Amino acid sequence: MHKQVVALASGVFVAGGLAFLYFRGRDSGASGDVLSDIADSVEAVAVSAKNLIAGNEGLSLTAYQDSGGAWTIGYGHLIRAGERYYPYGPVREITLQEANQLFDADTAVATRAVDTLVVVPLSDNQREALISFVFNVGVGAFQSSTLLRVLNQGNFAQAAAEFLRWNKDDGVVVDGLTARRERERELFLNA
Repeated sequence: MHKQVVALASGVFVAGGLAFLYFRGRDSGASGDVLSDIADSVEAVAVSAKNLIAGNEGLSLTAYQDSGGAWTIGYGHLIRAGERYYPYGPVREITLQEANQLFDADTAVATRAVDTLVVVPLSDNQREALISFVFNVGVGAFQSSTLLRVLNQGNFAQAAAEFLRWNKDDGVVVDGLTARRERERELFLNA
């Protein structure tokens, strides 16, 4: 159903490094706000991206080494020197609440990277796929990737193909990464 919006004021909404003009308004006949609708849409993408990542990462409340030997805990949280988690600290096990807090923080980092580094408009699906990708490979790898370079040139087909190149850990093809990249690529292509 198409909603008629009455413009009340305007401002700027920033997403993916681009600025968009928005109008505060309300439905004719219903209370609503275009800015609120935009915020709801952004939140829905964030929830969807987190579900994708959680499904790809799985959950371990105990510190473990991933296929590449990196120490990890929770939903794929990479344990870094200085953190209180094993092997750098004494904590070998966390609660679900702690796992969720780490997940929220890690997802926020990946989301900020996508929103800052990508300069072309993205669909919700493309953004979700990229957030999942960055969560897994890290901001630095994404920032220097051919995927980002060709995407920012507007070559979406080549960017989609680049996902598939990121299926190795220490030079060895990992079946789980191959499957994950296929899922991310498919989502990216379903713009």
